[in-house]
Parts: sequence; structure tokens; C-alpha cells
Amino acid sequence: MSSSDDMPASQRRPFAARQPKVPRKSGSAGGSFLTPIQAPNIESPVTKRKRPNLVGPQTIVKVNVHACGDGFIDGDETHHQSFPIHKNHICHYSPFFDAALNGNFAEGESQQVELYEVKPEIFGIFVNWLYTQQIMSEDGEAPTIQSLVYLWLLADRILVPSLQNQAIDLIELTRQQKGNDRLPSEIFPIIYDNTNVDSRLRLYVVRVCSAPYLAQIKNSKNYPPQFLLDIVNAIRDRATGKDRLASVLMTPYHAPEEEGESDRAKRIKTQ
Repeated sequence: MSSSDDMPASQRRPFAARQPKVPRKSGSAGGSFLTPIQAPNIESPVTKRKRPNLVGPQTIVKVNVHACGDGFIDGDETHHQSFPIHKNHICHYSPFFDAALNGNFAEGESQQVELYEVKPEIFGIFVNWLYTQQIMSEDGEAPTIQSLVYLWLLADRILVPSLQNQAIDLIELTRQQKGNDRLPSEIFPIIYDNTNVDSRLRLYVVRVCSAPYLAQIKNSKNYPPQFLLDIVNAIRDRATGKDRLASVLMTPYHAPEEEGESDRAKRIKTQ
């Protein structure tokens, strides 16, 4: 049998298709918009690497982003978008794309990656972050909390922990700035449909929503049963303090980044 090295690119299985999807409980409502995946034998870098620059000739790769799943037909052109990106940038920050574009996969030959179940506007926020290290929407403002949740899930999928941490910090800062002490309930099924039990994003929303002063739940539609169980357990495990949740210590909810970065506690407070 011939090895994959001898196969033409058109016959090689795409890199993304080889990645196992996280198993999900049956009967989850709403279906999956973005299924997080873990690429085998790919880890985030443990040593600091020099940031890429745009000096000198550059290789451009293309990421074709589709809001629908692979194999589904969606005629809405706004749900499909192609992003030309400097290869050194995307491969530097994302081990997922580094493996796809530099490995023995069809994407390595074509220098194109098909990415499904991702909203183009969310991927656009990621592309802007690649070059600026800042999270902002197309209008230059901070994205909504729901968009930040999708961004965190995308970063989890393509293995960019530093973006995950910026996104979750901005969720917390936005929550405080709005002054209502709570998170929009529409994000809860999105999170619970697309994360595992030990997800830092899950742990964060449970911490926020288990605060003793929050208003009663009047509509359970956006509250997955496992989420409610997690809240009950969090309340039982935590001391019964009555102080308002003015700020959340965010360090426990950060994904591990590069070795040698500061491990000091990070507390986000409103000014």
C-alpha cells in the first residue's frame, strides 16, 4: 500500500477531517454551531518564539470559512468568506493551522484550509487579532458577549490559548461595565453544547451565575440541566458570603500559555 506521501493532494484526506470531535450529550438543544476539536499530537508551544513580522517576501495562504457544516448546502453568500492571511502569522499563533499548512495533508499542497461551522465575522475578529493582538468587531468596538463566546470557542478549536484568555477577560470586563452583574442567558446553551465538563469557560460562567445576590431564574429555556446542576454544586462548595461579585479572579479560568509568562493573579475591576 502506498503511503500518503505518494498520493496526489486531491486524494489526501483534509487535515481538518482527521480531527476527532468532542463527544456531546445526546438530546442537546439547538444543535452545534461550532464544535471544538483537539488535534492529535499538536500542543501549544511551551517556549517563547519570536513574533512574526512583515519584512521581506511573504507567503499568503487562504482560509475558506463556512458557517454551515461540511456537506451542507447554504446558498447565503454571507455565510461563506475567504480570508487571505500571511502564513507566518497564522502558523505562529495557531498550532492547528501550522500542522495543516506545513504537514503532509491536502492543505499543505493547496495552502488552503476549509473551516466549517464558524461564522465569518468571528473568524474576521481572529484575523484582526493576529495582526494587532486586540479584540474588536468590524466597527472598531468591543464585540458582544455572545460574539466573545464564539471567539473563545474558535480559539479553543484552533489552539490559541492567549486569544482564549483575552476573550474571557473581555467577557468579564463587559459584564462589569454593563452594571447588571449577570451574563446573557443565550450564551449558556452555546457554551454547554460546545465544551467539555472541565472547560474553563464553563467554570467561569458557573462562578458568575452562582453568586447569591443574582435574580431568580424565570425562564429555564436557556439553562441546560447540567448548567443548573453545576450552579447548585458551586453554591454548596463555596462559602456563603453575601458580598456582591464586584470582580472575578480570572487566573483559574485562563488556558495555559507559554512557559515563563507571569503567573500573578489577575483581577479585572471596573474603573
